[in-house]
Amino acid sequence: MKLLKKAAEQGDAIAQFMLGSTYYGGLNVRQNSVEAMKWFKKSADQGYDYAQYMVGILYIEGQNISQNYTEAIKWLRKAADQGHTEALFSLGLRYVLGQV
Repeated sequence: MKLLKKAAEQGDAIAQFMLGSTYYGGLNVRQNSVEAMKWFKKSADQGYDYAQYMVGILYIEGQNISQNYTEAIKWLRKAADQGHTEALFSLGLRYVLGQV
């Protein structure tokens, strides 16, 4: 965990995503959606599609983060534009549910 956090703090997008995932899932740390969003967002801002997808999902879920479908769609689109399968599915689902 120490090495992962160090790499994330040094700007490694994959390490940032992985650190966000540990906080999201509560893996060896207390589950924390706010901390997960912080690290997912850092990774997503660097263009990492998996992180962009997760930022969108966190905005949809709205757990300890303001639910925001506009932001969710923005981030899901970024990931979908890179061919991220789950983002494509989730984006389509948002259209079906009338959230777009």
